[in-house]
Amino acid sequence: VPTGTITGTVRSILPSSCSYSIYTDGNEVYAKNVSTGNIDFYGTLNEVLSFTAKSGNHLCIKNGDYSLSTITLQPDVIIECESNNAIIKAADVFYLIYLKSDSTIKGCTFDHKGKTKTIYVKDDVKNWHVENNYFINSDIAVLVENLRNGFPTSGYGYMINNKGLHSKLGTLQGTRNITVTGNTFLDREGPEFFDFNYNVHYVLFEN
Repeated sequence: VPTGTITGTVRSILPSSCSYSIYTDGNEVYAKNVSTGNIDFYGTLNEVLSFTAKSGNHLCIKNGDYSLSTITLQPDVIIECESNNAIIKAADVFYLIYLKSDSTIKGCTFDHKGKTKTIYVKDDVKNWHVENNYFINSDIAVLVENLRNGFPTSGYGYMINNKGLHSKLGTLQGTRNITVTGNTFLDREGPEFFDFNYNVHYVLFEN
């Protein structure tokens, strides 16, 4: 179980817009279809996300301990945890979640014993949100690599109100127009945020 104090708003009710409510009994992970009330799928968290994380879906993860290995999301997917007590644990992999355009990761705890790179954004991915998460032992919470030309003038990506313990907020390589605000990362040696190529336009930077 992660150590340290988590501050901020803790939600106790999942939003009514959920497509699937995801929960675990400590063994299997279940995907409950909110519109029908049926369990549509169960298995590992990777298997459940592969089944449910389709474009346009809003996945709501209830409190509990989950294990995850590397997964690539489709565009236009929201993954929202009930509170930071929905704890996603990971092994030492290069990255955990490959985020696509118009997608959001919100309100989850990521506990990485192997100090992995948690969320990876690459190439022309736009309008992504990483909000209100808690990162523990993450070498880089959000790694952004975008070496293509023609970046949008606004709305590229958002890193908002995240917290971290023994973690680094982010590294940006060849990208710009990122909104970074309200993040609090503690107990880490070195910088919390690193712009590799020094060409990022910070719309708002208040860490």
